[in-house]
Amino acid sequence: MPPNQNLWYSWIVRKLIAGASITKVFEKSTEVPGAFNYRIKTFAGRDVKWDNILLNHEHVGRYVDGSTHKVVYEYNPVNGVLKETHVNVNKPKEKQDDFSYIRQGDYLINRLEYNGVVARRWYKKIK
Repeated sequence: MPPNQNLWYSWIVRKLIAGASITKVFEKSTEVPGAFNYRIKTFAGRDVKWDNILLNHEHVGRYVDGSTHKVVYEYNPVNGVLKETHVNVNKPKEKQDDFSYIRQGDYLINRLEYNGVVARRWYKKIK
């Protein structure tokens, strides 16, 4: 495998994901007080379903790329930002994406950053 092939693969996957329709769902857990459930619904059927997530606690689950991730959600009430930190269990030393979310009206703005490159997605609130 050429030394930069993984970089090209990641770039191609990111471009496919950027153009794809993805639905993210945050909902209150009915099982654990103070917890939430998180869903990612994708066009390719690589959906994510994580239940009973508590803020500032590690959650381990399968992610859209099929790998297992350790994820921590932290909420800052001062600026209203929800931060999502990932570590790929199989590649713990690999640089991971940084995700954050902020509400603006009926929209949830998802900010993604990797190696200084920033992307944003807007999700409309649907009841």
